[in-house]
Order: sequence, then structure tokens, then C-alpha cells
Amino acid sequence: MNGFRLSHIWLIALYQLRFALRSGGGIVFLLLFLTTGLIVASIFITPVEGLIKMQDEQGISADTEIFLREISSSPEIQSGVRWAAGTSEEHTKYLLEEQPAVLSCIFILLLALIPYMIIIGTSNQTAGDIQNRGLRYLLLRTERINIYYGRFLGALCYTATSTLALVAFVGIYLQFKLGIYSGAEIWMWAFQGWIAILLFSIPFVALCAWMSSVVPSPFGALAINLVIVGFSTVFIFMLKSQLRATDKSEDLGWLNKLLPTGWKYDLLSDGMGARALAAFVLMGFALLFLFLGQRHFAKRDL
Repeated sequence: MNGFRLSHIWLIALYQLRFALRSGGGIVFLLLFLTTGLIVASIFITPVEGLIKMQDEQGISADTEIFLREISSSPEIQSGVRWAAGTSEEHTKYLLEEQPAVLSCIFILLLALIPYMIIIGTSNQTAGDIQNRGLRYLLLRTERINIYYGRFLGALCYTATSTLALVAFVGIYLQFKLGIYSGAEIWMWAFQGWIAILLFSIPFVALCAWMSSVVPSPFGALAINLVIVGFSTVFIFMLKSQLRATDKSEDLGWLNKLLPTGWKYDLLSDGMGARALAAFVLMGFALLFLFLGQRHFAKRDL
């Protein structure tokens, strides 16, 4: 940790954030991220809009919110959400009955897609400058450790900005366009969902920082990150299938906890203890990835 300076890290992070917001690649990622998120939101919002329109055309004055809560409490809907998210019955009821169900469904699908969207946007933290030898000039003014953590912090700030914009758009649309939930309900749950998305994103931004320091190519770092996340998920799924074939009575949910992706829905749990544990484990993954990346970056040829 020799040469670690918070002022240098913050300055590099701010420059990285401004560069991402002004560069073509950063703008393309932001538009791609927002477009994907809004498509996910429309999957659940469009049927509700159709229901409201149908009620208006038929002159039905029924309360749409009460009707949606009745649909959300149906066994078919709850079993489908429980299968998709792998949550318990109590957790599913909390997401669909005690919180705005439409927003909960959006968060469930968004959390499943977040690793891949984050990788697309943050894979090139240092790889491009390593490839073109651009970091040699920065090394004249600061130490390697400040460059590494400054780029990571800048990528994390850009992720926080992008996810906040997406959640804000969805929340505004739900409140002012649909009007099926109260503003307090929407924004309290939207804030908690944004915190969950941000916490879940940190290990993948750290993974990108590590691979970006290892692979001196932006496309190569992107490909490696996608392979790592995709292969690990498929491997755990195949391992669970194989073990279930030999012992169908065994609960294999713990295998998902070997990866950061296995903790994502705990961040939306009804218990603060489960949320705190998930956040602690995800920070552990992030610190591990950052340590491995910083150790490699400190020794590599720049």
C-alpha cells in the first residue's frame, strides 16, 4: 500500500467519470444500459397499462392497485416468481404482497442481467491504456496503486450514476403515468432496490478491474469477463443437476452461494440480517478481486 493517496485516487476517479460521460463508448453503454433496463420494465408495466386501458374502455371503476395485489397473491404468480428467483415462500410473499409487485419483478429481472451489463460498461479500466502505453505518462505524477483504485472508483461511480438514472426513470413512470401505488411506497422500495443493484454490481466492477489489469486489450478483457461469469454460472447449474440426479433429497441451494450471483436476491430480503450478510459477502468478493488485480498491476510492465 506504499504511495496510497486518497486525493490522487479521487482525482483520477473524477477524470475517469468525466471521460466516460463524454466518450463515445461511455455514452453508448449508458444508452444500452438504459434501453435494456426500460425494456425489462416494459415487460411488466405494459400488461398493467393494458389492464388500466381495458378498465377505462369498459367503464369499470375498480381499484387497479387492489386488483394487482390480488393477482400478485395468486399461487400461480408466486410459484413462478419463486422459481425464477429461487426464493423462499416467505420471501416471495414479501416481494409481491408487502412491496410494489411490479417494481419487485423489475428488480428481480434486472439483478439477473446486471453482471453482464456491468461487464460491458466497465471492462476497460486500464486495459486500453496498457495496450497503448498511455499509463507511462501518468506514472510520472502518481503511483500505480492510485491509478488502479482511481480507475476502479471512477467505473463504480459511473455504474452508480447509470443505475440511479434507470431506477429514477422507472419510479417516475410508475408514480405519474400509472398511479397504481403511492409515491412513498414506490420511492422507498425504489431506493432499496437501487442500493441492492449497486451493492451487487461492486464485485463485478472489481472483477473487471482485475481482468483489465491482466489482459492488455479492451476486447480481450471484455471477453474474459463474460466467459468467467457465464462459465461459472453454467458450471454451478450443471453441478447441481448432476448432484440432484444422485440424491434428490439433498438441498443444493448452498452451491449458488459460492458465486456473487447467488447472493443477489438476499439484498431484497425482508430481514435486515440477510441483507447485511449478503452485502458483507459481496464486499468480500470485491476485496478479493481488487487485491488480486492490484497485486498483478503493481508488477506488470506498463
